[in-house]
Amino acid sequence: MNILLIQRKQEFAKELKIAWKEEGNIVDIAGSYESGLQFFYTGDYDIVLLDTWMKGGDAFLLAEKIRERSRKIGLIFLSEDTGFFWKKRAFEAGADAYLLPNSIEEVSLQVFALGRRVKAEAEYRKHRYIYADMEVDLLQRKVFREGKDLNFTEKEFLLLSLLLKNQGLALHRDMIRKEVWGADFQGASNIVETYIKQIRKKLQDKEYHWIKTIRGYGYGIDERKGE
Repeated sequence: MNILLIQRKQEFAKELKIAWKEEGNIVDIAGSYESGLQFFYTGDYDIVLLDTWMKGGDAFLLAEKIRERSRKIGLIFLSEDTGFFWKKRAFEAGADAYLLPNSIEEVSLQVFALGRRVKAEAEYRKHRYIYADMEVDLLQRKVFREGKDLNFTEKEFLLLSLLLKNQGLALHRDMIRKEVWGADFQGASNIVETYIKQIRKKLQDKEYHWIKTIRGYGYGIDERKGE
């Protein structure tokens, strides 16, 4: 695993780094808000451990920034502060766990348990698009909502997958037609519009408005609604 420790108590952080590196993990240590943010933005971490206090900034604001950037990463507060106020702030900022630095062994048990869950979820998502309560299985080439197979045709599946792959972007209808039906397609000029209508009906998208029409251009999916 790739682990980032952003801690004021550097001694304990260094002990954790030594122990975790011996087990084959990559571990970085930061001692301030700015250095922690820089490590996070330039690295690829599975787990981040924060302290409630840190030099140069608000630890809870940093946690919120990390969570905004990635909802999949394991986020843990490792702090000597035991009050309910600190724990409440941590979980409100997006933490998965709140640990006391009692011992290397105890912290390691919980960190690696969360790490296994993060890895399992990443493996599960590798061949899927998950958006709100919709799941697109790229191996089975099926679309589900709340576990129910929506019986998408091949072209409907390809079109929806294309939109999900490019969440937040506006795709021109000509580009969609080329990607889904091929550059030599000679069929109806409104084929994209027809299939978008079919997809919306199957998804019951009239209620959720996931697929956006960009007037005079094409279509896109609002990535914010998928959270």
